[in-house]
Order: sequence, then structure tokens, then C-alpha cells
Amino acid sequence: MEDLFIPILIFFARIFDVSISTLRIMLLNKGQKLIAPLLGFFEALIWVIVISQVMKNLDSPINYIAYAGGFAMGTFVGIFLEKKLAVGTSFIQVITKKEASNLVQALRRKKLRIASVKAQGNDGPVNILYIMTQRKDLDSIFKIIRFHNPRAFVTVEELTVANNQCMERKKVFRRVGKTK
Repeated sequence: MEDLFIPILIFFARIFDVSISTLRIMLLNKGQKLIAPLLGFFEALIWVIVISQVMKNLDSPINYIAYAGGFAMGTFVGIFLEKKLAVGTSFIQVITKKEASNLVQALRRKKLRIASVKAQGNDGPVNILYIMTQRKDLDSIFKIIRFHNPRAFVTVEELTVANNQCMERKKVFRRVGKTK
């Protein structure tokens, strides 16, 4: 049992420190500059403790496997946590050929900030909706869009807000409904 204690410790400590690293980077990208250094402190502290255990036990290949396995699992856990926390602001653009007043009303009932513009597309008139929302609310907004117009074309941009100006970070294209 004692032979497994150090590899298990290494494995779980690596999961913890890599997860912290993922969260720290996510928070930095979202402009959360106060908590990120604190997370960095604990990330580095855990890493030093883990690497010292690996270096003390260089003759044990299971420690290497525990280290690498903990890193891989920590990456998975960090991605899972980042998705669950869904920190940040998103900018949604909806393009629809269908009349959009019912969709706009449904979204405004959710207290969303929306701008609606009539425009001309390649195949005729379109409505373009611009929506600012919290990232955690995206799924519920997609459900509303799908209900009112399943064939709408939707893009999502993740934003960083600084001095009331938004800077594009990442653009994701998503078709809300199924195409025929």
C-alpha cells in the first residue's frame, strides 16, 4: 500500500494543479486579474511539491505514469470546469430570412439587450439581430431561437469588455436548426 501512496498523491495533485492552471488562464482571458495571481500561487506550489516527489523517487516508473496521467486528467477536468463556469460575455448575431418580431419579443422578455436591423442578403431581405448576453445563458437563448426560427444562421463571439468597449476574442459559427 505504501508503494502506491506517492503515485496516487502525484496523480491527484497533478489533476488539481492543471485544473487550477486552466481556470487561471480562463480568468485572465476574461479580464479577472485579481484572482488569477492567487490561483497561480497555488498552482506553482502544488507543482513544486509534486515534482519534488517525482525527483525523490526517480527509480519508480509508476511515478512518471502518475505524473503524466494526472496532467491529462487535469486537462480534462479543467476543460469541464471551464465549460460549467461559463464565465464571460458573448455577442450573438442572428441572421434570418423569416420575419423576426416574435423572436425579438421573446428574447426581450428574457431581459436581453438586442438590436434588430433589416438588411438585404444575396437572396432578398433578411433580419439581423445583435444580442449581448452572459456566456452561461447561451443554451437558453439558442432554444428560443430554435423555437421561433430553426433555420436561422447564428454566430457567437466571445468578448472581453474593457472600458465599455468590447474586443472580439473567438468566433464560433453555429447553425441553430437542421438544414434540409
